[in-house]
Amino acid sequence: MVTSNPQAPSEHTGATAASFAEQGQPADSSLEEGRRRAYAATLKLCANLIGLRDASLASLARTVAEHAHALASKLGMDAASAQDVMFAGLLHHMGKLALPDALLNKPFERLTPAERIEVGRYPVIGAKLLAGIEPLVSAALYIRHQNECFDGHGQPDRLVGEAIPLGARILSVAKGYHAYQRGSVDGRHHTPEEAGDFLRRNRRSRYDPAMVDAFLEVVQASTRRLLDEPVWCVTTSDLAPGMVLARDVLTDDGALLLARDYILDVALIKQLQIVEHNTKERLMVFVWRRRAPGSAAPDPF
Repeated sequence: MVTSNPQAPSEHTGATAASFAEQGQPADSSLEEGRRRAYAATLKLCANLIGLRDASLASLARTVAEHAHALASKLGMDAASAQDVMFAGLLHHMGKLALPDALLNKPFERLTPAERIEVGRYPVIGAKLLAGIEPLVSAALYIRHQNECFDGHGQPDRLVGEAIPLGARILSVAKGYHAYQRGSVDGRHHTPEEAGDFLRRNRRSRYDPAMVDAFLEVVQASTRRLLDEPVWCVTTSDLAPGMVLARDVLTDDGALLLARDYILDVALIKQLQIVEHNTKERLMVFVWRRRAPGSAAPDPF
C-alpha cells in the first residue's frame, strides 16, 4: 500500500465479499438477522481463502461477480436468483485451491493434454466444497457447469444449449470476457474490444448467443455510465497535484494502493509511478474532473 487510510478495510477482499452478501436483500426481507450475518461470514471466509492463495483471482472474481449480477438482472432474474449468480461469480475459482502452483495461472492454450484434464476438474471440486452450504446451493450448481459449452463439447457433463443452467451460461460469458483480457486463454493481455470479439467468435460454440449479445449490451451501458460520470480515467503520467481520487487505486492482484477521496500531491504521484514501474503494471487511476476545493493546482480539465 502506498499510504495508510484509517477508514480503508484491512481485508479488502473479505470486506467486498461481505458487502456482496448483503446485496439483493429486499428492505422487507424476513430473513433473520443472524442468518444473514452467517451467510455474509461464510461468503467472506470462502473469498478470503481464494485471496490468500492468489489475490489476483479474488480481484478478478469481484469484477466477474459484478458483471454477472448485472447480466442476470438485465435478463429479468428475480433479486434472489441474481444474487445466486453473483455469489457464483465471486466464488467460481474456489476449486482452484486444489491446483498446484504451476497450474494456478498457466494460460489454457499452454497446458498439456494431461494438465487440461487436471485443471478441468476445478469447477466440480469447487461445487462440491460449496454444495453443503445451504445459501450457496444454487451458486454451487452454476459453478459446476461454468465450463459447459453451448454446443455440448464442454465439461463436466457435456450439457447442450438451454440444458445448461441459466446462471452457468451467464457466469461463463462474464468470466470468459474478463479472463481473456487477463491473459488466461493465450497468455497475452487483451483490450475490452478484443475480449468482446472473442465472445462473438465463440457464440454458438462455447457461449449462448443470447448471453453474449445481452452481456455486450451490459458492458456498453457500463461504459456509457462511466463516460457520463464526472470522472476521468488517467495514466500516472497525467496525474497532477490537487487531483482527487474518485475510486480506489488497486494493483492487478487487488492490493489497495490508495483509497478514494485522497488529494494527490507530488510525493503520492511519484510513489504510484514507482509502483507502476516496478510491477510492470499499468495502473487505472480515476480522478474527479474538478480539482479539490482550495487547491492551488490548476484544473487540468
